[in-house]
Amino acid sequence: MFYGEILWAQTNVLKFYQEAVKYPDLLERIDAFALHNYDTDGIKVGGASGTQWTNTYLFASQYKKEMWMSETSGYANDVTLNGLLGYCGALYNALFYGNVNLWCHLANGAGDVEKQHWYALKVTQKIKANSMRCDAISSDAASILSLGFTNFNNQTVAAMLMNISSQDKVVKLSGSGLPVEMDVYTTGPGKDAVLLGKFTKSNNYTLTLPATSISVAIGNAVITKVAEERVSPAHAFTLYPNPAKEELTVRYAQSYSGNENVEIIITDMLSRQVQKVTHTFQAETSEMKLDISGLKNGLYFIQVVNEANEILTEKLMINKN
Repeated sequence: MFYGEILWAQTNVLKFYQEAVKYPDLLERIDAFALHNYDTDGIKVGGASGTQWTNTYLFASQYKKEMWMSETSGYANDVTLNGLLGYCGALYNALFYGNVNLWCHLANGAGDVEKQHWYALKVTQKIKANSMRCDAISSDAASILSLGFTNFNNQTVAAMLMNISSQDKVVKLSGSGLPVEMDVYTTGPGKDAVLLGKFTKSNNYTLTLPATSISVAIGNAVITKVAEERVSPAHAFTLYPNPAKEELTVRYAQSYSGNENVEIIITDMLSRQVQKVTHTFQAETSEMKLDISGLKNGLYFIQVVNEANEILTEKLMINKN
C-alpha cells in the first residue's frame, strides 16, 4: 500500500493506513507499506525523518508487513555536497530507522544534475538483492554512519560506511566472522565510484575514508542459512508502549524458573550511555517498570545483559508530544 510524496505528511500517512487495516479483506491483500523519502528537514540523518520512519515501521510491524522506500533522489538534485549527503541521509534513515526491505532510486534528469546521485547509486548497488541486515555499530556516529549486510546467496559480508564529516576519517573494522579481505568502493562530491582500497587482516582492517563520501566494503565469507522457525532464543524481552513517554515496561522471558540478575542499559544514537539500572527478574516471565521521564524525544537502544553475558538489544522511540 503506497502513500507519498513526502514524509512531513506522515501523520496523515498513519491515519490513512489505520483506516485501511480496519478492513480484514483489505489488510490481507496488503504486502507492504511504501513511502517516498523526502522531508522538510532536508533529509538530515535522524531528526524528523528518522522519527517518522520509526513510527511508520512500528505501525507496519504490528501487522507483520514489510516497509519499502519507494523513491528517493537525495532531495538536493546537484553534484555538490548537498546532493551526496541528501542521498546518504535518505538511504540511512529508511534502512536504519524504517528497517525497509526494499529501496528505489529516482533519476529524473540527465547530465551533471544527476551525476552525484548516479555515482552514489553505483556504490550502493554493491549491496546485492536478498541481503540481510546485521548489526554494525559505529563508535563515532556523529561522523561515520554504518550499516551491515550478509548475503547467503552470494556468500558475502558487506558494510556501508558513510563519512558525513568534512574531514578524512580513519576507520577500523572489528567483529567476528570478518572476511580475510574486503574491497572498498567509494564516491564523493563530483567523483565517480572508484576502488579505494581494501580492509585486510594484514592491515588490521584499517583504512582512511575520504571526507563526505559513501563507501561499501564487501568480501567473501561463509554464511550459514538458519531456518527462522528453528531460532528459539533462551531469553527474550519486549518493550511497551513503544513509542513511550514517561514510563516503559520491560517484559523479560526466561527458559527456566528462578531468579536472574540483569543490567538494563539505554544508549542514544551516538552510543552514549544515558541510563543504566540493575534488576532481578523472578519466575519464568516477569516485568518491570522503567522511569524514562528524564530522556528527551528521539530514538534509543535498550540492551539487556543477562548472567550468561548475552546482550539482547531493542530499539525504543520516545515521543512526549
